[in-house]
Order: sequence, then structure tokens, then C-alpha cells
Amino acid sequence: MDGAAIGKAVSRDRVFATLAVAAAALASAWLFLAELVTAKLLLPRFGGAPSVWIVCLAFFQSALVAGALHADLVARRLPPAAQVLVQATVVTVALSVTPISVLASAEFGGSANAGAQVVASLATLIGASFFAMAGVGPLIPHWRTQWGTATKASPDAAYRLSVAANSGSAAVLLAYPFLIEGLMGLASQWHLLRCGFLAAACCALTCGWHAARRRSTAEPATQVTDARCGVGEAAAWAFLAAIPASWLAGVTTHLTVEIAPIPLFWIVPLAAYLSSFAIVFAPGGRRLKGWEPAMLLAAIVVAATLLAGGFEHPAWLVLGLHLAAFFLASLALHGRLFDRRPPASGLTAFYLSMAVGGALGGLFNALLAPLLFDAPHEYPLAVLAAAGWATGLPRSLRAPRLQVGLAAVFAAAFVAQERFDGVVHRTRSFFGVLRVCEDTNGPSRNLRHGGIIHGVQLVSDDRERRSIPLAYYHPSGPLGSVFRGLDARGGAKRVAVAGLGVGTIAAYGRAGQQFAFFEIDPGVVRIARDSGWFTFLADSAAEIHVVVDDARAAIAREPDAAYDLLVVDAFTGDAVPIHLLTREALALYGAKLAPAGCIAFHISNRYLEFAPILATLARDGGWMALLARDDKVPADYARTGSRWVVLGRSFEVIKAIHDNPTSDLWRWEPAVGDAARPWTDDRSALAEALTVGSR
Repeated sequence: MDGAAIGKAVSRDRVFATLAVAAAALASAWLFLAELVTAKLLLPRFGGAPSVWIVCLAFFQSALVAGALHADLVARRLPPAAQVLVQATVVTVALSVTPISVLASAEFGGSANAGAQVVASLATLIGASFFAMAGVGPLIPHWRTQWGTATKASPDAAYRLSVAANSGSAAVLLAYPFLIEGLMGLASQWHLLRCGFLAAACCALTCGWHAARRRSTAEPATQVTDARCGVGEAAAWAFLAAIPASWLAGVTTHLTVEIAPIPLFWIVPLAAYLSSFAIVFAPGGRRLKGWEPAMLLAAIVVAATLLAGGFEHPAWLVLGLHLAAFFLASLALHGRLFDRRPPASGLTAFYLSMAVGGALGGLFNALLAPLLFDAPHEYPLAVLAAAGWATGLPRSLRAPRLQVGLAAVFAAAFVAQERFDGVVHRTRSFFGVLRVCEDTNGPSRNLRHGGIIHGVQLVSDDRERRSIPLAYYHPSGPLGSVFRGLDARGGAKRVAVAGLGVGTIAAYGRAGQQFAFFEIDPGVVRIARDSGWFTFLADSAAEIHVVVDDARAAIAREPDAAYDLLVVDAFTGDAVPIHLLTREALALYGAKLAPAGCIAFHISNRYLEFAPILATLARDGGWMALLARDDKVPADYARTGSRWVVLGRSFEVIKAIHDNPTSDLWRWEPAVGDAARPWTDDRSALAEALTVGSR
């Protein structure tokens, strides 16, 4: 080959190297976007954010493993030309079976086996496309190894594509909640997905075509490692990938439930996780190698101290320390993973093992931990597992001695913390850990999910005393005013409540009334109704019915014009069920209310402001809206500050509620909506409530 020909080959290789970077970023970004869009699509059709997201997580992680396995088989058994042909066929089939109009294909739900229907829906909507793109991801760096000698590229050029891939994921991570979700409805997001799939697939297949056409004149340089792609080494890769994945899930749950239930905060630890990959796999990323043992030790010590001590305040400092420990541990563990990478010939096996490890780590936290533990032990277990890889530390600190010591500290601290918090009962489900705690101030009991209290009851043999509704539902608060106003108009004979808590609202029930509670978490129902810890339901004079289901799905099955009052009480935590706050949801509620009925929304939340969202929905649907901000509450444990919005179509009923306040510390005022557009099942964005809340 003469000099001119070599120069042209070098130029072409550089162009296709740039294209490979773009393809890696696009493929990874597409996978991330597909997860967010399809899960959001299914939410209002099945209800119950935790259960739907858990099933979606299991599906997507399994699909990632299947795609990586497919890529490994294709790369090892077929020549480059055949690889491209096979993957082009997979892409074509996936594109042909993916629905063009997602909204027309999204009428799901209604089955008792919702989990199986979610899986079937995901498989129909996105399964083939997700599998195809999951296979494309590992094939892009594999094809990149087929050229490079002429350009004198680094032997690690293929592995460096992980930087582009993680950058693509991070871009979607930031863009979706703060840009895409607010600007585009689900139909437009689906169109973006189809276009993105075509763009990523075309870029990747073009790289494959170039690899088949332009193979290197020499084998890629041997990696500086003696790794062999055997079963033992593959297991080590998987385990090293599983530890940060499990730590990610554990620290995210701990921070967003136990420390500060901030919506969208899950973005921060996930961004740290992706950043650690990008740093380690980037050129020059191994300059930190000498520091990694100390980084891992520091991360283990900090995380163990915070968990063992049960530290929660100041929240900003605790959040920062947990995140710093996780980031340092991810850097160290991903660095060790990179150092054990195989030669280019084993690249796809390496990515397959990483996919398996990531899936095992995530699924352990999401599916197995709730079945195995009645408390969130998976986070400390991830720290213990990291300690098991703490080689390079001083001999006196090496595992398993370090693991045994940490395990003892965790166990002792857990017992002490439970006693300090007054925990008398604990249960766990897919929806989280519920704790019944006793307090000497009263004395009283409360139900907690992390840092959120979902109801308080006085402990007393006096039925009248223990039936006083406390906390957010106190008679002198806005909810008491709602019932007083309705009593002035003849009373509410049938009341529906979305969200049970400890059943406090049942204390407002009187003989001849019917109260129906809709609660998605069976653990909450068992505590409120069957455990004996709380007696609001048993003591109520009204006829009580409890339905275990998503509130919107359950209310849809109720007869029209059945209720005089609907209380929607599901917005105090970080996992806000947006599908209960859309135009379609409000229309459903209106159909189930009597002509003079009204809806009371409990919107107390430390980080979100839903009043403008509801006011905009009310204006859009022809409702009158009142807002009460009961924030000036004395330092009295019996009553908690709260915010409520009441919607109604009857002027007389709204006026009766407005004219019957139950305290001089707050008043009803018209709710003003300044949200740009009403939330719908097609378009809603939690970030808009965050933005409104900061004004």
C-alpha cells in the first residue's frame, strides 16, 4: 500500500472512529430514554409507581443481559460481514414490530395479574427494539477493534467508547425530567424514540460495515493484563460490577426515603455512578490507581459510620457524605474492573459479564431484598461486599477481618437505633419499610415510611380520646373545615379516600355514613386494620371498606355519582403518583362524585408545590378551587401543619366550606394556577412542581 492509500485509509479510519463515538453515545442514550418513556407510559394504565417501576426494572435489566449475550455470541462465532448482516436483520425486525402510534397501542390494564401484563406490555411495545439496541451497544466497541493500527490508535480505543456511552446516558438523565418531559407529550416522546433508534442503529451498522470492509493489517495490541476469558474471571467481572450497582440502589433508597424525600434526587447518585465509569475508562483515568485503596477504605469507613450511627442531620452534610463515599467506592471498584479487562478478543464477554453483574446488583435490591429482609439491609451489605475487595489495604485491615468487624458494628447499631426510635413493629413490601413507633409524648403511636409520618394515634383506653384525628387531619385543620362545611349542607353520606395511612380519616365517620379507602400497599392495610396497633378503622362509627389496589384503578370501577367527598392523600413522600394529578384523573373523579360532591387534595410536601398544578387543572376542567395553607401551627405534636386544595362544581358547597374555617391560624383562599399547561396522561413533568415551589 503506497503512502497516498495509507493516508486515505487513515482519514477514513478517523472519520469512522468519530462515528463510533457518536454511535456509542446514541445507543446508550436511547436505552436510557426507552426505559423512562415506556415506564411513564404504563404508569397511569396500571397504577402504583413502585410496583410498575420494579417490574420495568427487572424487564429492562434482563433485556440488557439478553442483548449482551446475543452480541457476545455473534462476535465470537461470525466474521464481521456476517455480524453486520445479522444485526441489521435484528434491527429491521425490531423496527417493523414496534408500534408506530404508542397511544393507540397502550390500552392495557384491567387484569388481576398486573405484573404479567406489565411484562407483556413492555415486550409488545419496546421489547424487540430494546433487545436490538442492547446488542448494538457491545458490538460497537467490538467493531472498533477491527481498525486502528493505521491510525496508531490506542489499544484501549474500544474500551474508551464507554466514556461516550456513559455521557449519552448522563445527557438523557438530565434532559428528560427537566426538558423532554415538560416539552413533549408521550406521543411525541415515542416518535423521538423511533427516530433515535433509527439514528443509533444506522450509525452503529455503518461502523460495522467499515469494520468488515477495513480490517486492521495487524492484530490490535495486547492489553497489559493476563486476564483470560474463563468462567472464574467472568464471575469476578460480574461481582465487581454488581457491588456498585447494589450500592447505587441502596444509597438512593436511603437518601430519598430516610434522609430527605426529595423528588428527582435519584438523579444525583445515578449521575455519580455514570461519572465514575466515564472517569475510569477515559484516557488518563488510571492516574488514580495508586489512590484507589485509600479511596475505597475511606468510602467504607464513612458509609459504615453514617449507617451505624443513624445520622440524619444536618441533611445536606449527611447527603453529601453518603454521595462522596459512594462516588469514591465506585471509582475504586470500576477502576479495578477496568484493570481486569481482557484483550480485545474478549471485549464482548467482558461487557456481558458487566451486564450480568449490574442486573444482579439491581435486581437483588429491587426484588430479593424485600423478600429476604424486613429492613433495608441491602445498603450495609453492599458496603460489606466492597470491603471484601479491599485488597491493597494495610494487612491489619484486609477482609475478611474488615467485613466481620463491619458486620458486628452494623448489627449493634441497628438494634440500638431501633430502640432509640421507639420501633415496636416493622414490616416490608415492594413499597418500602413501614415502622410502627411509640412516643411518650401523649403517649402515642405513629406509622413511618422512612422520614415521613403517615399518621398518629393517641394510646388510650378511652375510645373517644383515641379517636381524635391528629397530625395533618386534626379537626382544627383544613380537613376538619371540609367536613364541617359539608355537614352544613347535609353531610357526606359516602366518602372515598385515596391513601389509607393509619386510617385517621375514618375518625370523621358517623353512623349511617360509608367510608371507602383505596390503598395500594397491603402492608399499610395490615397495620391499619389487622395488627391492633391502630384502631381508627375499628373505632369508626361509619361503615368502613378497604380496597387494596391503586386508587385510580379502583375508583374507575366504582359506580358513577357514588360519592359526596373524595379525599386524595398520596403526595407527602418523594414517589409522587403523578397519574392521580392529571386531566384524565380529575375527569374520572368528577364522574364518580355526586353533583354537589367535592374533592379534597392533601398536598403537604416539603419539596413540591402542587397548588398551582391543581388550580390549572381546575380551571381547565371547570372546577372551583380553594387553597388552605395551615403552616402556622403551634409546637404541638397533636397537630401537624398541612396544605389542602378543595375542588367542587357546586358554588353552595364551596361557599359552605369557605365559610366554616376551624381555626384562626389559617383561612381558605382561591387557588391560583400559573402552570403553563394542565398535566395530562400524555404530558406531565414533576420538575414543574419543583420550579413552582421555588418561586
